[in-house]
Amino acid sequence: MTTEPGPDETVTAPLRISATGDASASGDSIAVSGGVTGGIHGPTTWLQQIGVFLPGSLRSRKTALVIVCLLALLLGGVALGAMTGTPPFGGADSDSGSGSDRAGEAPEDGGGTDASGAAAGGGTGDAGSGPAPTGGPEDDAPEDDASGGGGTEDGGGGTTTEAFHLSAPTLLTPGNDAVLDAYPRAITFTWQGVTGATDYRVEVECRCDGDWSSQVDEVTAATSHDTTWPDATEGRWRVTARTADDTSASDWWYFRYSLTLPAPVQVYPAHGSVFTHYPRTMTLDWDATPGAAGYYVEIDYYAFEQWNTLVQETTPDTGYTFDFIGAQPGRWRVTATTTDGALGASSDWWEFTYTQ
Repeated sequence: MTTEPGPDETVTAPLRISATGDASASGDSIAVSGGVTGGIHGPTTWLQQIGVFLPGSLRSRKTALVIVCLLALLLGGVALGAMTGTPPFGGADSDSGSGSDRAGEAPEDGGGTDASGAAAGGGTGDAGSGPAPTGGPEDDAPEDDASGGGGTEDGGGGTTTEAFHLSAPTLLTPGNDAVLDAYPRAITFTWQGVTGATDYRVEVECRCDGDWSSQVDEVTAATSHDTTWPDATEGRWRVTARTADDTSASDWWYFRYSLTLPAPVQVYPAHGSVFTHYPRTMTLDWDATPGAAGYYVEIDYYAFEQWNTLVQETTPDTGYTFDFIGAQPGRWRVTATTTDGALGASSDWWEFTYTQ
C-alpha cells in the first residue's frame, strides 16, 4: 500500500530517464542534454518518482513537474535538431541551407568544395564525404539555352526582317506573242506600277536584219510609253523598276507586226446596184486605209460567160472614175499599197449591172 508523503516529508526513489543524450538530477533540478526519445520509468508513477525533488504540496509539484517535462522534451528536440541538422519537430526549412541532406552541396556554379559545403550546411565533420557535385541544375540545361536565349541562328531570339526588294513590273500591253496590224504603226506600251519604284527604264528592240537592235531605251516616271514602230516584223520589250539603290526587271515580251495593210472599206457603188443611165460613167468610192501610200483598183465586166478585165490601175486617191462598157454585169474591188508598192489585203468583189 502506498502512503502519500506529508508536506514536509522527503521521499526518495530511483530515477531513470531514457534519451539520446545525458540526464542528471539533484534535489532541486533536472538537467537534460540531447534529445529525449524514451520515457521515465520506476516502480511508481513518474509523478511520484520525479515530484519528490520539487518543493510544495503534491498538487503543486504535479503541475510543476508537467511543465518541467514539457521543457525537457522541447530542449531534447532542439538538441536532436542540432545533432541531425533537422529543425525542431521535423519541420523542413528550405531557406536555412542546413541539414545532412544538403551538407556538402556545391553552389550553383559548381565551385564549392566538401569543406565549404559542410560549413554552409551546419553539418557534422563528415558532411560532404560523398563525391562533390559537379554543378547545379544549370549544368544540365540544353546547349541552345547556354548559347543565349534559344532563339534563331542570329542569336537575337526574334524574327529576322528581310531587307526590302523591288518587285518586277507586270507588263500589260501589247501582250506576249501579240500580233499587231494597226497603221500607222504607233504602239503604246503599258505596265503596272511597282510599290517603292521611283522610275522605270523602258527597252524596246526589233529584229532588224536578223539581229536584235534597240529602238527605245528611255527612263520615265509614268507607267506607259508611246513609240512608232519601223518596217520590221518582230519586236520585244521589257520594263525595269528602279530606285536609287535597287532595280528589278520584267521578262522580255515578244510581239509581231503584220506588214500587210488592211483591206479598204468600200462605199460606192454598193454590192448589187442596178444602173440605167447612159453614158455609163461611174465613180468608185472607198475609205482611206491607214498606212496606205496608194490603191490598186480592179474593174471587170461579164461577157462570154466569164469575167474579163476592164481596169487595173493604181491611184493615190480614195476614188476612181471610169466609163463602163455594154449593158451587162460588172464588179470592182480595191487594194491598199505601201510606199514600196507592196500590196495589202484586197476588199471583196462588189457587183453591179447596167441595163442599157
